[in-house]
Order: sequence, then structure tokens, then C-alpha cells
Amino acid sequence: MVSTEDRKDILLVNRYRLSLSKPPQSFFRVVALLFYEEVNEKLKQSSKLPPWVPQRTDDGRSYIVGTNDEPGFMGGSICAERSTIVQLRFLPSARVTKLVICTDSTEPIAPGMLCREFMAGHDCIPWDLRIISTGCKCTQCDKRDGDLFMDDGIKEGCVDGIPILDTTLRALYPYPSPYTRCNSSQSVSFGETYSQSTSSILLTESKSDPWKQLLKMATKEASANISENHPIQFGAAVSFADGTFATSRQISALEYGCSLDAVSQLAPHFRGKEPHLLVQVDQYGVAHSPFAPARAFLSENENYKDCKILVHTTGASANAEDAANLASWSLTIISVSDLAPNAPDWTSSTPEREHIKKKIRQI
Repeated sequence: MVSTEDRKDILLVNRYRLSLSKPPQSFFRVVALLFYEEVNEKLKQSSKLPPWVPQRTDDGRSYIVGTNDEPGFMGGSICAERSTIVQLRFLPSARVTKLVICTDSTEPIAPGMLCREFMAGHDCIPWDLRIISTGCKCTQCDKRDGDLFMDDGIKEGCVDGIPILDTTLRALYPYPSPYTRCNSSQSVSFGETYSQSTSSILLTESKSDPWKQLLKMATKEASANISENHPIQFGAAVSFADGTFATSRQISALEYGCSLDAVSQLAPHFRGKEPHLLVQVDQYGVAHSPFAPARAFLSENENYKDCKILVHTTGASANAEDAANLASWSLTIISVSDLAPNAPDWTSSTPEREHIKKKIRQI
């Protein structure tokens, strides 16, 4: 059953969506409502100057609203979740309590990899944060959009007919990097401590030789491109079923978002091959799961789902305190199929996708 609060939030987020024009590339609207509570502890300097405008529901809950937007090049797009979360910068300290998402899809869609990774990197977002995503069509009466989400509320019989995905951040983003909630100075400190410890993955005998070979190759790549502007560098190595190997390294850009991650640069080597084992490490030998672009690349290709990946995991909180405790670290072998729970299926045909394709052909 949908609670009264959730029902109001679903109506509100969809009313925001229906008030917007469609973005120029995908013609696909996404809106996010981020509910939060201000906390007493002031963790950072804040600003109460414009453009910060707090919003509140009728029952007094504070929220921020954001939406997706797109330039001519798809890689420059920003998602609704990230455009919402960045507004928290204007608050001295806050705790996010719920995220509600809606789209132009009749089926609920989970946040994408970039959104999941961005949320994972923020201490104010608990790992057990409730994330709700809704479809835009009632499965009982077939009404949708303006006919469904009316000014006076959602039609009574449709409350339980609206498809909903109800999940958490932890469920959507498993195996985060040990540095996920660390600043750059902390990451360097933890990496240096790890590399000097006897638990280094390059020293232990607990892993088989194929893994150790890949780890050494990847660490060599990561160590070849150290700079003051980007103190943590990453290298990657992959072995294929035919016995061949490939390596790559991160290419850093002045504007962080334009950097090319190490695993994604292995993509040309994957063509026509079956990846078997994959590692990504920093210059200290710490093993990290693939970052968002590479997670998407790997998980959206059926042929790569069985590829094994070696990663370091820390404590349940995956925060700086866990990263500082080397005793909580462990090496885990996972599969590509473990990286993206509830990933949207973009390969099948739906009326919405066919409509988008038709509009693009007409331009």
C-alpha cells in the first residue's frame, strides 16, 4: 500500500515534471525531489544568498527539486538527481531523508550510474536512504500524465496502480571505492598507509598468480602519471579468455568531469573478445571497482556480465572512518553482473522509445 505521504510526494514530483518542456536531445523528462532535514552540527561554510530558495511541503518537510538537461553532446548532460544534490552546497549541514523520482516512462526507472556514484560520495546521504521511482501511467485504468496526476490529487483507484520502484542507495550502488566518502588528502593518506602495510595485495599470497600479474600491471600504469593536480591516479588491466592482456591508465583533465577513467579506456580491446579478469588500482595498489562510466559500459553489454573483478571493500558505512581502519578492508572477487542492480533495460522496444526515435528521425 502507498502511504499518504508517498502519495503526496508522487503527485508533487509529477506535477513538476508536467510543468517542464522536454530536453532537446532525449525528449525525456526526469524530475527528482530530495527531502532533507537540517542538523545542528555545522560541517561547512554555507550561503543563504540567492539562488538558495528553500521549499516546504504542506506538512512542513523541506525539499529541493531538480531536473535533467542536455546540451548538443550527450556526454555533457546532467541528471535530475545530481542537479538536485548540488543545491545542498548552500546548507551548512543536512541529512537527506528521501529521494522521489519520476520520468516520462510508464515504468519506474532507477537512477543511472553517474547519479548513484554521486550520491554515494556524499556523507549527508545515508546508505539506507529510501529511493522511490514511479511510472507515469496507471496499470489499472491506463490514464497517464495530466489525466492521472491532477491538481486535486491522484485518482483514488489509481494509488496502487502506479508502478513504483522502492529501493535504497546501498542496494543500487554496491562495492563503492574505499575512497568514496574521503577527501583527496584522506585518500592519499590511506593509500600510503596501505602500501606500507603487510596487507598489501601485491605482497600477500592469498590470491592466485593471474590476479597478482594483473595487479602489478595496473599499479605500474597508475604510477606512471602522478601529478599534484590529481594526487590519486588509476590504472587498469584485463585478461581475456584467449590468454591476451590489455592495460590502460586514467587521463586527467583540468576540468575533473572531462577526465577519462582507466577502465573505460580498455573498451577498444574488448571488441570481439571475452574479458575474463579485470582490476583497477591506484598507485598505492588499492583495488577499486569500476567508476560510473565503466560500470555502465560493462553492465550494459551482455557479453561482459561474467567477467570477474577484484575489489577492495571496507566497513558497512564506507566512510573515512572505515577507510582509516585497514583491519576492516577485505579483497572480494565480484562479477560485472553485480555492479548495476536494477539497471534500466534500454535494449528492448517500448512505445516511449519508439516515439523518441521517430522524433529524432524527423529533425
